[in-house]
Amino acid sequence: MPVPLPNILRKLLQQKSLMETVGNASVLVLTRFGGAVANFIFTLLLAQYLAPSQVGFVMTALSLGALASLFTTLNMENGAVRHLLQPLEKGNTAEAAGFMAYGWRVLRIATPIVIVGLIAFMLLSQSLKNELTRQEFWAVFFLAISVPMLAMLRLGTRWAHALSKIKRSMLSWALFRPLILCLAVGGAALFFGGLRVDIVLLANAVACLVALIIQHFLLRSAFAFTKDAEPDTSRSRDWMSTGLYLSVTILLIDYFQNVVIVTSALGLSDGDVARLAVALRFIGFLRMGLMAVNMAVSPRVSKAISAERMGDAQHLLSQSTHLKFWPTVIVTALVWWLAPFLVGLFGEDYEAAAWPLRLFALLPLVAAFFGPSIMVLNVTGRQQDIFRLSAVSLGLLVVSVPVAGISLGLNGAAAAAVLSVFVWEWALFDRTKRDTGIDASIMAAMKLLLPKKLSAEPQA
Repeated sequence: MPVPLPNILRKLLQQKSLMETVGNASVLVLTRFGGAVANFIFTLLLAQYLAPSQVGFVMTALSLGALASLFTTLNMENGAVRHLLQPLEKGNTAEAAGFMAYGWRVLRIATPIVIVGLIAFMLLSQSLKNELTRQEFWAVFFLAISVPMLAMLRLGTRWAHALSKIKRSMLSWALFRPLILCLAVGGAALFFGGLRVDIVLLANAVACLVALIIQHFLLRSAFAFTKDAEPDTSRSRDWMSTGLYLSVTILLIDYFQNVVIVTSALGLSDGDVARLAVALRFIGFLRMGLMAVNMAVSPRVSKAISAERMGDAQHLLSQSTHLKFWPTVIVTALVWWLAPFLVGLFGEDYEAAAWPLRLFALLPLVAAFFGPSIMVLNVTGRQQDIFRLSAVSLGLLVVSVPVAGISLGLNGAAAAAVLSVFVWEWALFDRTKRDTGIDASIMAAMKLLLPKKLSAEPQA
């Protein structure tokens, strides 16, 4: 017998933990929505004032800069939920302070090496396509300046999130940086009557600097405990191991768009790279709700698993899955219907991006269906499993996108990217269910709402 929908809603709304998750997620959604709008307007400005080939250069440069910022920290900060929050929960402030201090040390050492590699790669790759212009040379210079600032923003954001400073942690990264970039580029377009690639990359460096300053004032109280603690870096090898294991995963989550743009440039023309980037830009709107809910619930899931309360962890994951899946179904259907209109906003040169947009719209639906399995694997110490599964999927992505682009064109490159992510999400879900017994998918979440299961749960 089907369960009446009002009863399901009543049971969900009466749960205090659910309402707390909704509150944090709502703030994060609004923050990400503002940043996504700013990024959208920024891309519109590029399409308005630059040729598609120039837009392709700018988007490729920004993507390479974002990827370079990841390597300057060796991705250590993404282990903060385990290596920063859990020590503090146990009263070990020295280890928590040591984790942060070691992150700064890695940044100082790796930054010069990464910048040299970035400049060499950009100058060489661009010179192979055509003669390097003066504007492109200065664009690469401004891009290199922005890399360490992006890395510092990432450190502060991840650390603050792990400390449950959910709202403040995302403001500079997800809202202020794209907003300042949009305003700077728009102001430059009005002042100069047009745009150049070097002006755009200079505006990006300025946006990173201003956002970093704002972040410092927002988060300095959250990190005040480090002033009185003597940093203990004895577990640095464990921290670096976690960061390296998760680095492949971060490339598939936070930097998926960047990886797709850079790899597609190996098989597509600059104009088609721009069209692919336009289609990917909409994914920022589609994914922000999913990511906001995950970030809001992950600290509490970590606490529950750390205390071996697996039932509570399953319950929290099921709540978050319901919050994500059903709205995503509706939004995906709307995107498929409105795709020609949406890409048409960028002009006639971008009409071919309609099918790539439809394909990319499936990505949030796949993620919502299988649930945040990677979160469970991470907090239960299964970084090696995450690394192996993610490495295979990333390799598939990096190889299939340019190959499909060469043989099948723009739509082929987009389809290859979507299939690679589907394989990855399914593999993570299967491993999580087999190794931990936790099922974060919508299928398990639906079962928990059935009256029979609810009545049987106390007896288990």
